[in-house]
Amino acid sequence: MGVLLFELLTGHRPYRFAGQSLLEMERLVCETEPEAPSAAISRKEERVSGDDDARIATTPESVSRQRGLQPAGLQRQLRGDLDTIVMKALRKEPERRYGSVAELSLDIERYLTGMPVRARKSSIPYRSGRFLRRHKESLAAALAVLGIVAGLAAWEVYRVSRQNAAVYQAKSGQVQGRRSVAILGFKNLSDRPETAWVSTALSEMLAAELSAGEKLRTVPGENVARMKMDLGLPDTESLSTQTLGAVRKNLGSDFVVVGSYFDLGKESGGQIRLDLRLQDTARGDIVATVSETSTEAQLVDLVSRAGRRLREDLSIAGVSQDQSVGIRAAIASNPEAMRLYSEGLAKLRTFDALGARDLLMRAVNSDPAYPLAHAELAKAWMALGYNDKALQEANKALELSGKLSREDHALVEAGFYDITKEWDKAIQVYQTLSNASPDSVDYGLALANAQIAGERGSDALKTIAGLRGLSPEAKEDPRIDMAEVWADFSLSNNKAVVATADLAIRKATPLGDRLLVARARVFQCRALAALGQTKQATADCEEGRRIFHEAGDLVGESGALHEMAEVPINQGDLETAKAFYEQALQLARQTGDKRATARELGNIGLIYIQQGDLTTGKKMYAQSLEAFREIGDRHGMEVVTANTGGVSYAEGQLGNALAEFKDALVLAREVGHRSSEAIDMKNMGDVLATQGDLPGANQMFQQAVSIQREIDDKSFYASSLVSIGNLRRQRGDLDGARKIYEEALSLRRQLGEKGSVAETQVALGALDCDTGQASEAETLARAATQEFQAERESDNEIQSETLLSRSLLEQGKIADAQQSMARALALSRKSADITVRLPLAIQHAYTLAAAKDLTESERLTRNVLAESTKLGMVQIQLEASLAIGEVQLQGKSPDVGRKQLEETGKTARSQGFELIARKASTARRTNIR
Repeated sequence: MGVLLFELLTGHRPYRFAGQSLLEMERLVCETEPEAPSAAISRKEERVSGDDDARIATTPESVSRQRGLQPAGLQRQLRGDLDTIVMKALRKEPERRYGSVAELSLDIERYLTGMPVRARKSSIPYRSGRFLRRHKESLAAALAVLGIVAGLAAWEVYRVSRQNAAVYQAKSGQVQGRRSVAILGFKNLSDRPETAWVSTALSEMLAAELSAGEKLRTVPGENVARMKMDLGLPDTESLSTQTLGAVRKNLGSDFVVVGSYFDLGKESGGQIRLDLRLQDTARGDIVATVSETSTEAQLVDLVSRAGRRLREDLSIAGVSQDQSVGIRAAIASNPEAMRLYSEGLAKLRTFDALGARDLLMRAVNSDPAYPLAHAELAKAWMALGYNDKALQEANKALELSGKLSREDHALVEAGFYDITKEWDKAIQVYQTLSNASPDSVDYGLALANAQIAGERGSDALKTIAGLRGLSPEAKEDPRIDMAEVWADFSLSNNKAVVATADLAIRKATPLGDRLLVARARVFQCRALAALGQTKQATADCEEGRRIFHEAGDLVGESGALHEMAEVPINQGDLETAKAFYEQALQLARQTGDKRATARELGNIGLIYIQQGDLTTGKKMYAQSLEAFREIGDRHGMEVVTANTGGVSYAEGQLGNALAEFKDALVLAREVGHRSSEAIDMKNMGDVLATQGDLPGANQMFQQAVSIQREIDDKSFYASSLVSIGNLRRQRGDLDGARKIYEEALSLRRQLGEKGSVAETQVALGALDCDTGQASEAETLARAATQEFQAERESDNEIQSETLLSRSLLEQGKIADAQQSMARALALSRKSADITVRLPLAIQHAYTLAAAKDLTESERLTRNVLAESTKLGMVQIQLEASLAIGEVQLQGKSPDVGRKQLEETGKTARSQGFELIARKASTARRTNIR
């Protein structure tokens, strides 16, 4: 078989026999190793063919052309797994060759399906790349030929049929799905709590038996657990027609397996009797009954016999030898490990990650080679926020997953990429699973979730649209609507979030899916808060929190409280928001969720900072950062580091701010979080602009918007646009600045972000003042002030009042300008943001000058000049210098003022601040502001 495979792939025989004697040929075969197929294709040989002794040349070009490739491409395709498979098939020592044609066939099957082959030593980098590699059709065809010879025809027919199903799905929008079965668990007739684990163990093992060969689609155990909680459905021996209908609607299953078991316990030898029923969810009748007796130690054999009888009743072929390998790999090697694994799995599915972790740790200690125990332990660690520990377990699970079935191995690999946040790889694995099982909504949802997490919300919406077309039942699946809600939320489409969440709730309520309703309400709460609909937002969040609480989902309740805080924050009610965060923190600590604990510490710190207590706020940030560092959550570390940079910027510590934003950028890139990467670069650009490095700032802004366009991050894209508009304005490109501001304003209005709309109005108002449109600026400033007052955003209100004072002053409305300035000054007493206070002081100086208090006006501007020079805030320094010159022009020494303006203009122009340079030139010519 090895020789045949070698020639099919390369066009050559393994050994070069031309001109050799029979003795020499024998020596070559017995004593030398053939060259690898990837090396053999470079040969140039001639063969005699036919009765006419015609000579046929075999060259790299001719071999590659027959396989639809260039020589270099064919060599790349052969190098690696195919070299390894062929060379193992040609080994001289029997113990090093494949033990049977079946073993060779299995490795070829694994290669064709993108699985790691068993002929080579397992490693994480190898497995990661192997699953995702694409195969050229020509090589797959060559292997298919051998597959037929080796008995792989059945697999090929199956694989092609699944691909055809995917094509049919794309064309017609409908999929001819496999029959599906949900294993609902088994009633414990012994009423012994210590034997309750058997129900979970039997369910997991039977699912592995029935799903082998992928002729049946088994409903995931976590879906079953959720449904049983929602419907209050206990383990039972049989179900009524009405209950079967509810299960069918909830899980979409054609059949259910229910029943009972009686376990006499260890003191009686661990004897177990299993009685199960297979029921049709549509007709309500019993399709089959099975009874088996064994012991805990022989549980695998018991389930195998029961599974075989159920497959017969469903007219499904028995489990093959190769499939049985995958089934055995999915089961612990000893009863104790299986017990601990089953108990841990049950706790994980009922929101007790802390309890699950302890049991699963004992399970892997009992059976260190059990891959699924490591995989579930990784999930428990992730639920508790321990990224590094989760990664260790996911890594171990992947290393041990070689004998698992194709689907189980792929799920373990996808879980590894979920934890490492390698979303491109996770997406490809889920895409492969979804293509191979186009009737599986679960794999499609996993793909969409990975796309959203990988900041590909638009791609996720396309995937979700495809899921709705799978079947009439899929159209009514509220989980698909919830996936769309998350995708819309990731794209800042708050109006769509509200509408689609309503749709999900209408579908989920009749199904009794309370937890999905709770999640939908929380999403609605957050979206409505952003849209300014605070009353309804509060009601939605409270309903979601109540449902989570009643279901015992403390993690969900903590998350709901976290989102509830957004409502009072948008209203400026910081004390209420802090109270919500503190409640969320308490629940996070109660459940052992370190990630949520770190998150809420940071949020409480943010509240203190917004209240002007920077000292306490930074202390809370430090605690949050340490908590994130402890669990290895680099994305959490990135957020806190960036927030700390924001505090440094507000304090005028520009060097510290820039360093912290750079550190945050490094972390964002390490975890592949593109949105955070763009935000950090935008923040760096703002610092650089304040320092006077306009080219550097522009570079940062352009990189930020490039990413934000790519990932369709509309909200933060609009924020970056405003910064670009500010830059263009300072450079004197006023028309370009207006165009950018208006794009940002339009986008923010579409998103319904009222506070952000007001911020953009302030930027446009400043531009209107620059271009002599003070009346239009006044209108914008008043509208923005009204919104900031509603949201109690005091620093933003200071900026809008500052603009209002300027616009009124430029219209000659001195008294009104003074009133506006008085309101801004009163607000500023509680502000710790120097980037807000210094521009306010400059505008205050202009107001004093208009009232002829030139001495105080010049004193104030010189104070701003001194402080901004000390802090390296070049832009504010130039604006203060401009103000000093303009005030001096109105006093007793106008020549001194002209000199000041001349120097200011030169300095500003040399550093790219063309707007300030023009203002200085205009003031020198007119002697008035």
